[in-house]
Amino acid sequence: MDKYQVIRLAMEQMSLDLACSSNDFEKMENTIVTYRQLEGRRIFSSEDYFIKVATFGKGAVVSANPLIHNWCKDFFSKHRGIDCFEHSVMCLIDEELNKYGKKLNVVHELYLPYCNFSQKLDKVAEVKWFEKEEIPSLYKDERFKNALLYDANSLRPDILAVASYDGEKITGMAGASMDCEKFWQIGIDVLSEYRQKGIANYLVGLLTNEILKRGAIPYYGTWCSNIASRNIAQNCGFFPAWVEMYSIDIKKEV
Repeated sequence: MDKYQVIRLAMEQMSLDLACSSNDFEKMENTIVTYRQLEGRRIFSSEDYFIKVATFGKGAVVSANPLIHNWCKDFFSKHRGIDCFEHSVMCLIDEELNKYGKKLNVVHELYLPYCNFSQKLDKVAEVKWFEKEEIPSLYKDERFKNALLYDANSLRPDILAVASYDGEKITGMAGASMDCEKFWQIGIDVLSEYRQKGIANYLVGLLTNEILKRGAIPYYGTWCSNIASRNIAQNCGFFPAWVEMYSIDIKKEV
């Protein structure tokens, strides 16, 4: 697959997530739809989203609860898609969401792989692989919360992991959650005393290659201020593809 093909697959997946058409992401104007839970969506929660917004760099798609649908039509008609993720605009969205006991969560940057990317993976550590049924054995060690979900009953299960070792000691972990059948999300953790040694790039590179071999598409999520994480993604052959944000209850932690 080339870059455009993998982006199109992501747009098709996001159309299930937001209950829209995949072609809506190609439009320059913003698109407002009513949120519905569709089969095949990435499942992060059993709850409905009050609002969820995403853009691949053109217009934004806004999937909203009927209670806020008309407000969204008016508000998002006044802003370009890429501007909807600016702090000043998000503050205005938050003001409206607060009326319903909601607030915006963080803005996530999502990265997709150049599927024909060739990376020389020089061995920097001994590693061990863990399949889905073996991963719960790792949950007693709580130092790798970016790599593992620590929930054997998760709606998006930990499906594959690879750990680096210094003797018998685990020094880093890259894990993949099966967010839906086709897209597996990669997370990475390296213990502080073992950073700057190439371990993160090595583990993410290994995991990326293995996911592709299994016929799924790896993707990588982070946020704008996490420069180290963004560098790992780009070093391992990922490119920035889309951004998304969604609401949560005010009483919930971000």
